[in-house]
Amino acid sequence: AEDTRLVTKVNEKDTAQIMLVTGVSRTFDENGDLQVIDYLPNENLNSVLALGFQMKMASDVLYPDFMRPLYLSCWRYSTYMMPRSMLLEVGAQTNTLEEAKAAMEPFAELLVGILQERK
Repeated sequence: AEDTRLVTKVNEKDTAQIMLVTGVSRTFDENGDLQVIDYLPNENLNSVLALGFQMKMASDVLYPDFMRPLYLSCWRYSTYMMPRSMLLEVGAQTNTLEEAKAAMEPFAELLVGILQERK
């Protein structure tokens, strides 16, 4: 909606909230059972999901309300091409450029922390 602003305060700055988007290449059949979408292979799904969950957990501790829940879609996005890749949504159409730029500092801190931990 045009009146929705995805913004929080981080280090006293108005900051756009972020969300990680992951395509899981799965859907439900007519019986409600989970089915792999065969024509959308996604061999990096586990590492992409693991990184997303780690980012969300770290964000909830360090910057509550900064990261929105992970968005899991039945389709497949470009994250299938590389392990530990991300598709990042920054704010919404109603956020300012300054709020979006402000989001990159806490995002970078979270990412560096997770990647250094995984060495």
